[in-house]
Amino acid sequence: MATRWRIAILLAVITTINYIDRSVFGVVAPVVRDQFGINDADYGLITSGFLLAYGVGQLISGPLIDRLGTKRAFELAVVFWSAATVLHALGRGVWSFFTMRVVLGLAEAANFPAASKAVAQWFPANERATAVAIFMLGAGLGAIITPPLTVWIMQTLSWQWAFIIPGSLGLIWAVLWRRWYHLPESHPTLDEAERTLILAQRSEQQSGVGWTQLLGYRQFWGILVARIVSDFPFLFLFVLVATVPH
Repeated sequence: MATRWRIAILLAVITTINYIDRSVFGVVAPVVRDQFGINDADYGLITSGFLLAYGVGQLISGPLIDRLGTKRAFELAVVFWSAATVLHALGRGVWSFFTMRVVLGLAEAANFPAASKAVAQWFPANERATAVAIFMLGAGLGAIITPPLTVWIMQTLSWQWAFIIPGSLGLIWAVLWRRWYHLPESHPTLDEAERTLILAQRSEQQSGVGWTQLLGYRQFWGILVARIVSDFPFLFLFVLVATVPH
């Protein structure tokens, strides 16, 4: 298998872990809410902390990735959000869970900007849609496997391990990413034919696009409308399921 497709699979794996980490709390919520006396208002505060932090993280993660580079920025983001996931196991009430959700949201926001930039660096323009589709599989896969996986871990071990296990997987991924990911220009084991293919067909990245210019793209408005009509109902139902008495 060509090295660039291994990179795409690696991105799909971390996107899967990303969605598991963010979704676990919703599955264990009935247990921790009962154990620590977290009411609906408290749970709404905790959930809002993650969502607000994720939104802010989207704004700051792009410039940080550009400044630090894809490899280093992605590694730091995964380490921070994996550590935050593991530390959920030490949660003892509203404010401890709120703090961990905020850290998780800030760090997890880097996943898609970093993965998209890795695709731009590693794939010629005519293969990027396929590469993005591969790593985006992780979002659906993570959302699908989280409920049964989390319930099984809770029944076999405890709710704390439902955070510790996926968080640990993220830390392992960060080690592998640090070892395996290099730019095509400097990758030590990349086949020269593949290197030539990537570099010859890699289009120049646009730069200096401001907000006013961005608002002029029909694609931007299409994505914005699509996310508004899909994300709000999904999040509403997700919170509703977690707050309904079991």
